[in-house]
Amino acid sequence: MHRSFFCYVCCEPLFRAMSDGVCDHHVREACCLKMSVSGTATCPLCGWNGPWSTDGAHSECVRDAIEVRLKENAIALLRDAYPALSSDCVGDVVGSCFDRSCLTVDLHQAQQYLAAVPPDGVGAVCTSLGAPDTIPNKAAVFSLRVEGPWLTSCDLVRRFLKLQVLVLCDCADLVSLRGVECAPLLERLTVERCGLADTLGIDACPCLKFLQLRECPRLSHLGWSQIPNSQSSLQESSGQDGGCAALRSVSVFRCPAFRGIGVLSASPHLREFRAQCARISSLAALRECRRLELLDVGGCQQVCCIEALRSAKALRYLDLSNTAVSDIGALSQCTALERVNLNGCLRLRSLDSLECCTELRELQASRTSIETLIGLRLCRALKKVDVSGCAALRDAAALTHLSQLTHVDLSFTAVDDVSSLAYYSGLESVRLRGCRHVRDYSPPHNLEDAPPLRSLDLTNTSVCSISEWGRCPPRLEMLRMNGCTELSDISVLQSASRLRVVDLDNTSVRSVSPLRLAAPELEELHTNDVTYQSEVPLFQTTGVQRQHNVVNAGASSRSL
Repeated sequence: MHRSFFCYVCCEPLFRAMSDGVCDHHVREACCLKMSVSGTATCPLCGWNGPWSTDGAHSECVRDAIEVRLKENAIALLRDAYPALSSDCVGDVVGSCFDRSCLTVDLHQAQQYLAAVPPDGVGAVCTSLGAPDTIPNKAAVFSLRVEGPWLTSCDLVRRFLKLQVLVLCDCADLVSLRGVECAPLLERLTVERCGLADTLGIDACPCLKFLQLRECPRLSHLGWSQIPNSQSSLQESSGQDGGCAALRSVSVFRCPAFRGIGVLSASPHLREFRAQCARISSLAALRECRRLELLDVGGCQQVCCIEALRSAKALRYLDLSNTAVSDIGALSQCTALERVNLNGCLRLRSLDSLECCTELRELQASRTSIETLIGLRLCRALKKVDVSGCAALRDAAALTHLSQLTHVDLSFTAVDDVSSLAYYSGLESVRLRGCRHVRDYSPPHNLEDAPPLRSLDLTNTSVCSISEWGRCPPRLEMLRMNGCTELSDISVLQSASRLRVVDLDNTSVRSVSPLRLAAPELEELHTNDVTYQSEVPLFQTTGVQRQHNVVNAGASSRSL
């Protein structure tokens, strides 16, 4: 994909792009928030200073491009594996296994499902009122996709008795799912950009296992209608009357009015529930979902209590990012946890409850109020830790116990001593951007094997020398030292043969000759405050794509 689709800070796709309104550069929302914590408001690439705001159009462009590419590749792979199935059938299954909230296609799930498709199963598409009448052999239709505003009810599914996959798209006048119960074998239901206010009807689908609801702005809750109480306020049905018992996975994406999940209390087999940026305030309905393995309520700002998760012993993936959660004590019972996202939980002050999560492999806890990492000392399986933007964090000594670490991000914290990181020969990525108190960092050295360090970000730290490294990590591909104003000697980089990106903006370096051996691999070289005009031919002859920034350059800088 085009370089503009990736964040200039973390190189991740710009699902939520932010722009300063001055230059054309974009960063992820998470990176922008971290910069704000550190008091940095300038563009990390060109130095322009402007008010950062969400660029919705660019975000959608990135999402759409990735979605199309993902689906195309997934369909091609599965068509090769199951050539007897129609492309419509495979496409519908891929669509039902696509999660737009995190832009992923569950190929394993899709493969398992397609393997069970009967030999005579076919897929059909209806785009007009008369289209269903033209479909031959309706009894053999396995998957059905319905598109367009002409659909106002789901009564047509009664014509397809073997239907197992149903996709409803762009049906603005479809306000209810009444009628889906007429497809007794229905297992997968996807509803996109429809006028649904609730999902009345799914409670009568005994085989329904996978439910996806995307971009339905009026949708407020799952299950049947809400019942007014004696004070004329709305209360959610408890869902105890049966129905939805077979549900395995529920995903709600971009349904801003969605708030009610009470029906899930009658779904004991539920394994996955996703509902990002919704109006959910309580997770009490999940108390009986003892088989829950994945929970994603990131961005549900009204969620403040997770006590209901104490019974979720099988929980492996948890996303509570940008919620009002302040106490994660319930997670001490979730000992199977492997990935936890607590980014943006501004009220969270302690990670101590995670010490029982010995299977934890990835932790994201950026922009929280934690002051120590002592709660991680027993999480010996941890490979990735991101606590960037935790302004109150001053000590990273607890990381000494985590010998499996491969990725560490301490950016924009108050940490001043990172010597403990030198013990880990398996580190692949270290990010210390904005740690202004860090004056020294030495990459780990493995005497037996070449250390795997590939990415090192020391931007805006107080590191003034890298000569102590002795030699450059041989596999290093990305080195960022923008803002290390006292750095002048980079001779240690003369052995760096794999460098692709080097950022030496705002340093005291005056010669880039040590990069001669790295030149064949270089893709980006940022040097707007570095004078090396006489050495330009060195890079021109190797075909290097140089990126030179002259915006806001000082008087001593020279243009290439």
